[in-house]
Amino acid sequence: CEVRNTLSPDSSDFLVNDQFGYSVAINSQSIFVGSPYYARYYNPGISGLLYIFSYCNPGSAIPQFTRDCVACPTAQTSDGGVSPCVSCTVPLPQHATYGTGCTVICDPGYFGSDCLPCSQYAPAQGTQKPSFSHWIDMQTSCTWECDNGYQKSGEDCLDCQNKALFNQSSNVEWIPGT
Repeated sequence: CEVRNTLSPDSSDFLVNDQFGYSVAINSQSIFVGSPYYARYYNPGISGLLYIFSYCNPGSAIPQFTRDCVACPTAQTSDGGVSPCVSCTVPLPQHATYGTGCTVICDPGYFGSDCLPCSQYAPAQGTQKPSFSHWIDMQTSCTWECDNGYQKSGEDCLDCQNKALFNQSSNVEWIPGT
């Protein structure tokens, strides 16, 4: 594993002979990079040096004066690594809140990245519904129901008044939904 071109010490205090990157250790949020031959005339007591680089997963950062990664606050995110938390640039639609990082969470009854009610979302997605039906807004799922005077039969809405069926053996009128 070579980190020589990815991580580096301060360029004002770096020599190739230091052997930066000679040894590397990694844990959950830190990279330890050894520079065994680090020696400077102005610091004669130091022989070898260990650099510690902290990094975080996307959506978290290391606050100033600490070593541990913490999740970015609501409406903020980070690219991870050593990036700080920054305000979300994703516009927040009406009927939505920010979740973890900058994910948009629609209020109940709203759908899609624009948080639209079912009656707007479903047609925009190209979803079809049968004739004589309407989309139901403000539900946990986006679905349709038959208009008044129509009964759901499979994926269709049948006209109740014109679809009176009779049981030929007992001459009983069919009542939709039974």
